[in-house]
Amino acid sequence: MRAKAEEGNRGASLALELLEKPEWLMGTILTCHNASFVTNVSLATIAAINFVGPAYGEALSVALVIPLLVVFGEVVPKGYCQARADVLAPLLARVVWGARLIVYPLVWLISMLIGTVVGLGKRNGESTPFVTRQELESLMEEQSDGDVQVLERQMIGRIFTFGDLDMENVLVPIVDLSAVDEESTVEEVISTIENDGHSRILIYRENLHHIVGVVHAKDILGLGADAAGRLKDKDDLIRRVYFVPETKPADSLLDELMSRKDKMAVVVDEYGACTGIVTMEDLVEEIVGDIADEYDVDEVRLFHKLGEDQFLVDARMEVEDVREQLKLPVPDGDYETLSGYLLERFERIPKEGEHISMEDWTLTVQSANERQIGTVRVEKNV
Repeated sequence: MRAKAEEGNRGASLALELLEKPEWLMGTILTCHNASFVTNVSLATIAAINFVGPAYGEALSVALVIPLLVVFGEVVPKGYCQARADVLAPLLARVVWGARLIVYPLVWLISMLIGTVVGLGKRNGESTPFVTRQELESLMEEQSDGDVQVLERQMIGRIFTFGDLDMENVLVPIVDLSAVDEESTVEEVISTIENDGHSRILIYRENLHHIVGVVHAKDILGLGADAAGRLKDKDDLIRRVYFVPETKPADSLLDELMSRKDKMAVVVDEYGACTGIVTMEDLVEEIVGDIADEYDVDEVRLFHKLGEDQFLVDARMEVEDVREQLKLPVPDGDYETLSGYLLERFERIPKEGEHISMEDWTLTVQSANERQIGTVRVEKNV
């Protein structure tokens, strides 16, 4: 509706003005509706009495006329208008606007009454949204591309589901992170930064699951001649990290990061072991879509075509993309990546050269180590 108003549609502008004062809108509609209903029932009752006589006229009105008025005067029009609200609202807004001018005194009284009654039901100034989430979702589904752009519609849809996400849905897994032992030398940290190209390097004690801090590349690269010695001896370089559980809602973490002025949180499981990190950028991406990031996997490099129906695939490629881009019939399961599917099939980390069959496809582990699968050769059986 707002898009139509911006295009100069006067009816849409009137509709938006009416919505700015919902108590006046409801007062006008209720006044006109009740006046119309009472008038119609009265006229119908008089007509029924004249038609069949006073003995049966009132009974006929109650049994036939009133139900017909309810069905065809309320239920059907409301259903029809609701299904075509974006088209009819600009047209009917003019009628409602004119009706409001006619019944202004009575509407003023009703609106004051509504405001008083509604105000009594509020606690601490809280207000009830005039439009619910379900109504907004229905409106978005009904809009044409000309009203709301596809990307905007997707963004609004992501906002609705953002609060349902937890850390497991958005984190960068620990195997994709750059990290060094706190016993490492500053030179080793600088080398890691130069090789990996990341702006933040996690610092762990003994193993990756015990994260003790983070080093920012800008801090350590600015040391110059002082870049010597062990990292643990330079406490001013290691910044504290914010730990959050895997079950933390995404919207809650976004609020906390903004209030703390942090850009990253380390995600831990119920045992306190690190499972990954979540950055402010990861959270924003869940709403606005993909943003190029240092930890993002470049989709262009996720697979290479070796020949007809032959591919070399990065095991981190998501199952949904594998199905869509490679036409590989990976079944649904409790996994998100090709690696997860293979781990479920093998029930262990497979070795290089091991393979499985899936319908008329063969998947061969091309590279792997004791912790994870690297690449997979996928080829269709002839």
